[in-house]
Amino acid sequence: MGNLIMPKQTAALDRFFYSLEIFYKAYQNNDPDVTNEDFKRQITNHFEDLRERNDGAKIVKQSEMTRYFGFAYHSYANNTTTITDRGIDFYLANKDSDTNKCMDLIIESLENDTFGRNNTAIKTSDSYIDPPKLLTKAVVDFDGISRKDLALLLYLTHDMELSYDDAGVELNRYRAKSDDISIIITPEKVNKYSDTKFASFLQNIGFLVQDDERKYRLSAYVERMYKDRIKNLNIYNEEPPVIKSSNPILFDDTSTDTKDTDCNANYKENVSKTVAYDIHSLTFKSQNERIPAANPEGKSNYRYPTDTRLAKTALMLSGYLCEFDASHKTFTGKNEEQFMEGHHLIPMTAQKDFDINLDRIENIVSLCPNCHSAIHYGNDTDRKKVLLKLYNERQEELSSVGLNISFNDLFNKYYQ
Repeated sequence: MGNLIMPKQTAALDRFFYSLEIFYKAYQNNDPDVTNEDFKRQITNHFEDLRERNDGAKIVKQSEMTRYFGFAYHSYANNTTTITDRGIDFYLANKDSDTNKCMDLIIESLENDTFGRNNTAIKTSDSYIDPPKLLTKAVVDFDGISRKDLALLLYLTHDMELSYDDAGVELNRYRAKSDDISIIITPEKVNKYSDTKFASFLQNIGFLVQDDERKYRLSAYVERMYKDRIKNLNIYNEEPPVIKSSNPILFDDTSTDTKDTDCNANYKENVSKTVAYDIHSLTFKSQNERIPAANPEGKSNYRYPTDTRLAKTALMLSGYLCEFDASHKTFTGKNEEQFMEGHHLIPMTAQKDFDINLDRIENIVSLCPNCHSAIHYGNDTDRKKVLLKLYNERQEELSSVGLNISFNDLFNKYYQ
């Protein structure tokens, strides 16, 4: 997955163009390598508000957008920045008020540069995802993109490691179901992926515009000239070793009339298609330990969203055996493993009573269809028999993550 870093300092055009002017004049004077100290001196002399800043690194980053889009190159070894050929062309086009030429050069940057790694504006970034390419391509593919949409796409493609197409499926579900992006993304991630200075820069420069719904769209010239080329952009700077091309159903749009929302045909089918998490990955940890989704307006029938990849992970960890009786045999599923079903021991309907996320592997047990059906449809004797064994085997694990409940409360509150 790597570390995805994006420019955070400024999208202001006055800082961008003055930085480019500093680098261009150095090039004209046959001394193209501008040191950090020289850059700080010139830019603080020009912008009064920068003179009071004591953070030299942030002052140097006033030029980060010139470097991010390949108009300048920064050498960390020498602490110098040099204008590139594209930067020279961009500076001269802007001086001539040739806006179309400037847009042409940004397209050149999108098609030829990398933004998730090997970019001198963001030294520590090491991601397969190129955010500006993702944004502009998604603007075309999904009829405009809001900041929340972009944050979700960045999270799904980078953190969740979903393919671009599957991330698009989830985006459409999100748009149809909820305005609350925190359903699957922590506030920290929302802040990180919503603070996209590069998107503001592309809008400020005239490459993108925002409509009345605050969605980014291509400007008229860019759409007329480059829509097809943008549609064909590759959001990856290098092919990832593994892309999850399953259907994760993060925004579950199925419905059920059973006591536990796990037990329905659509859910079972979704689980059978889903790829398990790598339990050592940060993606797994963040999903397993995520903050429970809020219940809008305290609805009594609210269905808390679940991540079926966690259910698949629980089945994998069980060895695809029934946790009530490992000798129970079923049939070979589509994943070429013995078919089992995931069940939340403390049902998701109980989430309103817990601050800790119930959709986690500590609370998901693997059951054969017969035992799973016994829990939902059996008489009290058979249901208690299955549940008590599962509870006794999971009680310590549940307590270790703060899920404390007695068996009597579990059965009487949630299984009657």
